[in-house]
Amino acid sequence: MTLRSTFTVLVAMIFLAPTYLFSDCQISCYPFLQVSIGYDCSGEVTVGMLMSGNNNCAGPFEVVVMTEDMQPIDGSPFLGPEHVGMTLMASVIDTDSGNQCMSTLLIEDKFIPDLVCSEVSFPCNEEYNLSIPDQFIENTGWQIDNTCQEISIPVSGITNIADINMAVSFSAVSTAGLFISLESPSGISVDLIDGSLVTPCGNSEFDLLLDSHASTPLQNLWDGCSESSENFGCYPGLEAFGPFLEELQINGNWTLTACAGPGDQLSLNVVDLQISQEGLMIPFPVTAGSEVSQDGQDFIVDGFDSCGPAQLSYSDQSQNENCSSENQETILRTWVIQDGYGTSTSCTQTINILKSDPSDISIPPDFGPGGEPTLACDEKEPDPGNQITPSIGWNALQNGHPSPYNEYYPAPNEDVIKWFGTGFPDLGSCSDLVFAYTDSRLNACSEGASNGCFSIIRNWIIMDNCTGGMVTEKQTIKISDNEAPIISGIGDYTLEILDAQVCVGNAYAPV
Repeated sequence: MTLRSTFTVLVAMIFLAPTYLFSDCQISCYPFLQVSIGYDCSGEVTVGMLMSGNNNCAGPFEVVVMTEDMQPIDGSPFLGPEHVGMTLMASVIDTDSGNQCMSTLLIEDKFIPDLVCSEVSFPCNEEYNLSIPDQFIENTGWQIDNTCQEISIPVSGITNIADINMAVSFSAVSTAGLFISLESPSGISVDLIDGSLVTPCGNSEFDLLLDSHASTPLQNLWDGCSESSENFGCYPGLEAFGPFLEELQINGNWTLTACAGPGDQLSLNVVDLQISQEGLMIPFPVTAGSEVSQDGQDFIVDGFDSCGPAQLSYSDQSQNENCSSENQETILRTWVIQDGYGTSTSCTQTINILKSDPSDISIPPDFGPGGEPTLACDEKEPDPGNQITPSIGWNALQNGHPSPYNEYYPAPNEDVIKWFGTGFPDLGSCSDLVFAYTDSRLNACSEGASNGCFSIIRNWIIMDNCTGGMVTEKQTIKISDNEAPIISGIGDYTLEILDAQVCVGNAYAPV
């Protein structure tokens, strides 16, 4: 990308605007110009842009940019994002003679930053997701006087949380009474800074990364803070971010609450919520610091184009590879971003889905000692009744062995498990790999299978159809009767003595 000059000017007409003569010199302007605003969405309308070659006034010249009803715009002759798409008037005045000429300007945005596509590779047995950039909100300052301010941070496109940090930049008249907390969309809240616990530190600047993994205690910051100082570093918050790692409702509005102490002022400049996801990520092609939110299949990107939000989308072209390739699949992902004025740019990202070896595939866990809980014999395919509830029983094959696969309710609840399976190798998208299994049954109780107490040794075979390579792994599944019989209904009995000499009597008890 080559940065352009502040403006691009297109002369749409070659005829000169009328010249107004108040002295012996003359001045003329192009009557109509298309002006493309600069990469930073600002710039200046200059004499050189407006005046044609037929001029002999000596100047100096003044440029006045006006609305169509001839009212000067704020900041004339400078333009900003608020002027994009407008038709404006511009006058060049020879301040010596008073002569002037006029141009009509159509202000356009023809610039958009380049996307950056990077090639990425993933094994076919691993899941991967789009990596939304850090959620970022920046402002010149939320001014908080003797009260609290809630700042909404919209998050979208996140599938899980592996780690979370919070960067904040603020200045405070006094840190006494300063309070900052973060709340998730579902209402989980963590206190990050509590000024009631710190030594007052007045008229100071702070640029902090709050990270639960940081080793330097937050108290060190307050102990080392002095009047009118600049303070920065990485510290754990007052409370750890751990509760957020179990958060199920990630997307939505997170809320940062900042409070100034009684009689104090707090200027909160930057809030940067940094969410890292688990698994393998495909990077977005936009610059760091851009705020991305999902809009259906597309994304809205703020902070990428200086003139306003832009819409980002992608399309995939996929090719399945043959046995001679190291790739299982090659995806060419074309990203296109377009601003609100129709200017767009694109790039193509190569995503290599690599083949995996059978040895890379994990088999499901054991059920029994050292693994998942032992299966109870009386929980084999229990009657689920009419009420759809989370599964408490296990799915069985026709031979009574545990099934590897879940059994689901029929539509419209086909995503609800009725009976759970004991698992199978997850091949992901590895279409060259296949698996099969055989079971060996070991009766573990004296009465054998009649009381449902046995173990299964499940032998899994995973094979590569391209190379013929294979691995075998064993899974042990134990089924046991975990409940002892219960005797009930036995009352008190009086025995009648039949022979007092030997103290013998008879009694009969129901069972």
